[in-house]
Amino acid sequence: MPVANICATGLLIEDGERTPISPFPVTSDGKVDRHPMGNLRFNFTCPSEGHLGDASYRLLQSIPTQPDALLAYLKAGKKWTNDDPPTEIGDMIRETIMPPALAAALYRLAATLPGATLVPHATNAVGRAGIGIMWTSKTAKQVYKNEWIFDPKTLQFIGEKTYDPSTGKLNGESAMLQRAFTAKAGLKP
Repeated sequence: MPVANICATGLLIEDGERTPISPFPVTSDGKVDRHPMGNLRFNFTCPSEGHLGDASYRLLQSIPTQPDALLAYLKAGKKWTNDDPPTEIGDMIRETIMPPALAAALYRLAATLPGATLVPHATNAVGRAGIGIMWTSKTAKQVYKNEWIFDPKTLQFIGEKTYDPSTGKLNGESAMLQRAFTAKAGLKP
């Protein structure tokens, strides 16, 4: 994703497939369909640092890190995402390079929200040790049990595990091996 302007198209490379990332609709030929007056669906104009749900790194740097102010910001952001704070925290930590102060603030806030359970000795998919926060979340179709795993020193997100809520069986896990900025979309760090 672009660092400062979400109107510039980003790039997702997953399993060797290259997919453009944009807050605007992407046509079948991979081109971004921009409205000349901005994105009317979300009512913003370009260039833009974005909004909760489609945030640039610059916007993430401006988000408050004090617990009450951060929680208020996440609740107010519901107009963009329609997500509750725990869901939005999960999306943010998974999908972005997080400024260190915000990563630590999100970890601390997540640990205090109702339904959170601290897992003091968690490991991600490659065995890296961390501190986990276990969540049980519900959507309209399903119940999920997630464990977010953070580095014990930096509180940066290092992975996640998902469990079947009825059996407790592990059904998915991930590990963040590397995240970095590059000069251009598609370059490897």
